[in-house]
Amino acid sequence: MLWYKAWRESRVRFFISGGVIATMCLVYTLFQTRLYPWVVHETPRVHNYTQYIHWTIFGGATRGILQLSALLLGLGGLQRDRKQDTIGFTLALPASRISLVASRATLGLLQVLALAVIPSILVTAASHIVGQQLPLDYALPFIPLWPACTCTWRTS
Repeated sequence: MLWYKAWRESRVRFFISGGVIATMCLVYTLFQTRLYPWVVHETPRVHNYTQYIHWTIFGGATRGILQLSALLLGLGGLQRDRKQDTIGFTLALPASRISLVASRATLGLLQVLALAVIPSILVTAASHIVGQQLPLDYALPFIPLWPACTCTWRTS
């Protein structure tokens, strides 16, 4: 019940975040013939397609969107229930406050992990569509790194 309640509260933010991340990945990958020269001009360290993808997606603006999404997914909780005048219902549930918070935190971490999977899978597949090669073993290590760095960034 608590998981479902937390999911219902955050699912719109989750789907919007996933859509924005997927769109950014597709734009940087599918329009790489137009964007690559600009990125090479602005960043002299970019010399090939893999570095371009790293600079634009895994280390650039898309990572920032994931960090912003992690903050947006964390909105809500008991303060939100108080503003919506549903805190009485939430606190009347047969669950402790620790389990309320733990279910929201665990669901949030799973959502951030799911958002981190999107670029690795999508960019690898889209790279093959445009005739470029991005090894899956290059993209997979970013899946656990993004949530770890996001959580570290949020707590400091």
